[in-house]
Amino acid sequence: MRPLDGVPGVFFVSGIVFISEQLWGMTLFLYFLFFFVRKMDLGDKVITDIFIGFLSGFALWQVITNQWVIGQGSHVLERALLILILIGIYIPLKVHKKEVGLPLQLPDWGRRLNFPYHSIKTSSFLLIGLLISSLVFVPSLLGATEMNWKLLFGYGLLFSIVNALLEEWIWRGALFGVLKKYGSAFYAITITSLGFGLIHLSINFSLLMSLLFIGAGFYYAVLVWKTDSLYPPIVFHWIWNMGMVSNGWIFS
Repeated sequence: MRPLDGVPGVFFVSGIVFISEQLWGMTLFLYFLFFFVRKMDLGDKVITDIFIGFLSGFALWQVITNQWVIGQGSHVLERALLILILIGIYIPLKVHKKEVGLPLQLPDWGRRLNFPYHSIKTSSFLLIGLLISSLVFVPSLLGATEMNWKLLFGYGLLFSIVNALLEEWIWRGALFGVLKKYGSAFYAITITSLGFGLIHLSINFSLLMSLLFIGAGFYYAVLVWKTDSLYPPIVFHWIWNMGMVSNGWIFS
């Protein structure tokens, strides 16, 4: 990547924050900056247009969910409408006649994953991730209530599945694939981790919690990068969502 290819990524992450906080004036100004970047050829046009498409879909999602998505079932509908972001990603791909395949094969359980100064078997790496993800259930196990567990295996189950599938398809599937193919693995991991964490501001998580989600985004991105499979982060994300429902962190 060229040094200035990182500029659209900075604008993209800024846009996530502006739209999450409904700073529409700043968002509009950001669009002008994006078009300036395209005109001056300061970044890969495919990546820049993907960022514009993503933010456009996200802005539409923000307006619709804040104005019209209310009442019983609103959480699941709100998550389902994330499809708007996917549409925003895939329209530029079609315009540029580019394709990015999703890593939908199962992991090679016996493969060794190489990290700096260390390697680990895929099965061991995923087992560690499974155990860490399951820790989210500890608060609910210590103070379980009948209401929380009924919610968990009813409405919460549907919410968790829809949310995990769509968020992973967006972040570690489509967006990660584009950024890795037309940028680099490091760029893809950095941008998707920052964006994934900060977009939680849009659903009323605190800045501190959103920063913690950046760490989760980093882990999920590394999972896809190393295992070439979208299934592990989907499963871990689903477990984490189920834990959040059981603890009352969602639907409270």
